[in-house]
Formats: sequence, C-alpha cells, structure tokens
Amino acid sequence: MTSISRRRFLRLAGATGLLGLLATYTLFVERYIVLTNTYRVPVPNLPPAFNGFRVVQFADPHFGFLMPLRVIENVVERINRISRDVVVCTGDYVHERNSTRQIDQVWPVVSRLTAPNGVYNVLGNHDHWASTQRSRYWLRRSGQGLEGKVVP
Repeated sequence: MTSISRRRFLRLAGATGLLGLLATYTLFVERYIVLTNTYRVPVPNLPPAFNGFRVVQFADPHFGFLMPLRVIENVVERINRISRDVVVCTGDYVHERNSTRQIDQVWPVVSRLTAPNGVYNVLGNHDHWASTQRSRYWLRRSGQGLEGKVVP
C-alpha cells in the first residue's frame, strides 16, 4: 500500500473539488443566465411602416427538471417589460415525453406574453413528444397559435 503525504492529499482534494465546481457550473449557474441580444437586421425594400419594428423571439425554455418554472416566469416578465412590437415563440416549451403535466404547468405562463402586434407560437419537437394534442389545445386556448391562420 502506497502512503501519500498530507500535503499531497490536500492538493489532490483541492484540485478535485475545484474541478467538481467547474463541472457543475453549467448545471447550477449558467442555466439561470438569460441574455437579451439585440440585432439590427437590414431588409432591402422594407415598407416604411416596418422601420424600427421590434421582434422578440422566445425559444427553447425546456421547462422540466433542469429548468424551473420560476425562471420561465422571470423571462416572460422580462419580455413583457422590453420594447417590442411582436413576440414569436418557437417551441420546445417542455422537456418530458408522453405526458401533459409539464405542458399544463408552462402554458399558463407562456400565455401571459403580450405585444402590441400579437404573440405567435409554434410547437417544437419536444412539445410533440410530450403530447401534440395537449400542446395544440394550449395554442388554441391562448389564441397565440398560427395553425390555419393568416396574420396581416
């Protein structure tokens, strides 16, 4: 049996602890960092009515074990406070499969989004994996779904 000095043991334990903290950074810290990026998108021949038009995209919250509902609530509140003309939501609201539990929890929160020219949602693959029928129900109930609609 090889013995190890106390000093070497403490160094190894410290290095292991530091690596453990770094490895869990994305799990315990980074997932709560929400960034707002602003882009100016030049569009040739854009009608003057759309000059300065602001679109906010909300995508991939993946509510579930690793993404608490309170974080999504904070993001929705944040979106409702910034200057926007329209909000587009591009799906993957939940993470679990074959269940409506998360769908029924997250959609009342997503339904709180507002914008002067409307809020429009489409489903992502995770929403279909959870329950296409229940996800479509919430699209209709919120009035934010685009299925079968033309929006001028």
